[in-house]
Amino acid sequence: MRLFASCFALFCASVAQAAEPLSDATVTAWRADGALHVEASFHIEVPASLAWQVMTDYDHMAKFVPKLRESRIVTADRGHLLVAQKGTASFAGFSHDWEMEREVTLEPESLIASRAVRGNVKRMEMETRFAPEGNGVRIRYRALTVPDFWIPPLIGPSLMKGQVTDQFTALAIEMQRRHREPAAARQ
Repeated sequence: MRLFASCFALFCASVAQAAEPLSDATVTAWRADGALHVEASFHIEVPASLAWQVMTDYDHMAKFVPKLRESRIVTADRGHLLVAQKGTASFAGFSHDWEMEREVTLEPESLIASRAVRGNVKRMEMETRFAPEGNGVRIRYRALTVPDFWIPPLIGPSLMKGQVTDQFTALAIEMQRRHREPAAARQ
């Protein structure tokens, strides 16, 4: 029991430290009806167009998102993509490799909707919405996942919350990096 408490305290400290670029971020995760659910929201002071570029940069995403080993666009056709990704999910000594292909529908600078069509999930649906707010953009994310592998019941929501927190922190850091970078260097 002490080991679990120590691991949990270490996890909470690492999430808090990693989430500094997302000072107003909220991430909630829960299990219901055999599925893992996640909702997240954060505000970042970058143009919506830049946030969009980072969030849809699937061919380079593995370079800046932790635990994402591969990411590539398989096909692209007028606002519809097929994206293949591989990564690892881990929490408190539990680790599992995942892979999936997802159909992605894009409504520029407004909505990214996707669903898994292959991989080691029975079902996955994700939605990311962008809304101008102040000098930046608010990003809201929702996901429903039914894994095709066993996740210990007490770990599942914490695993998803940690994974989403880490991913959005990395995406925010990349947004900030690109925002600070001179326009000429981005081309």
